[in-house]
Amino acid sequence: MESIINCRNSEGLTPLILVAWRGYHTDGDKEEAIDNRCVIIDSLVKAGAKPNYFKRETQMTAMHWLAYNNDHMAIEVLLKNGGDNLILTHDGMLPIDIAGTTPSLKCVDVLLEHYTVQNKLPKPRPFHHDYSTIEKFLDYEGPT
Repeated sequence: MESIINCRNSEGLTPLILVAWRGYHTDGDKEEAIDNRCVIIDSLVKAGAKPNYFKRETQMTAMHWLAYNNDHMAIEVLLKNGGDNLILTHDGMLPIDIAGTTPSLKCVDVLLEHYTVQNKLPKPRPFHHDYSTIEKFLDYEGPT
């Protein structure tokens, strides 16, 4: 089973990467789609999917795609199942870099928290983002 679950398609993507990459394209309720993606990711990894496989050309893992797609819940699932948040893409980007430029601020928080715990660093002071204000600022196109 493991050899099948980690097979790549013609684009070089494994089933796990496909779920992270295209899993957000679903009909219906967004929250339900996110919940389903978390269950699928958990099931794939438990069935033998390698969480750190990457597309050869870009070296992007499922973690990179989840950060790009702003899916902090699925990132948590992947981190609990052996996902590595320190793998660099072909152009030197970590998942947190992608999350920060997308911007996927909740993903940044999850990745920073994981890094802090993983490396036994002192917990930073709590900082509560007002995501709605930040998102409005990022969408601002200047004076009309």
